[in-house]
Amino acid sequence: KILGASTPVLELFVTKRKLMGPCWLRVHEPQLCSTSKVSHCTLELRIDDPKLIVVDLAARKENRLPPPLTVTTLSVKTVINPKNRQHEIVAAVALTRNDVALDTATADGGEAEDLSTFSLAAKSVSGSRRWTMA
Repeated sequence: KILGASTPVLELFVTKRKLMGPCWLRVHEPQLCSTSKVSHCTLELRIDDPKLIVVDLAARKENRLPPPLTVTTLSVKTVINPKNRQHEIVAAVALTRNDVALDTATADGGEAEDLSTFSLAAKSVSGSRRWTMA
């Protein structure tokens, strides 16, 4: 057996680069990805060597705050189609909030104007109207 052969790639990267805890990173020589997108990120970059990613010690000394995030919560309601015994999505609701600080509580408890919602309801393929939404 080879030590570390079954270790996931991300875990190996975090361990070897000593990325412990929340920290700022410095990425040297990033290049824009010219291929199709592989994530939902606005900007995708690549590097040729993992050693080009290092912990930014200057940011740690400055006590730089984490950047604000956009956070989305998603709820999906499914029912079982009695004909083929497969799950069908019959409703989906998403709630999104912009500029969420990671290091402090939300001051207004989530009732701000910067919340946006998305709701979708579909008729069941089986035609059954016996499902209920809670």
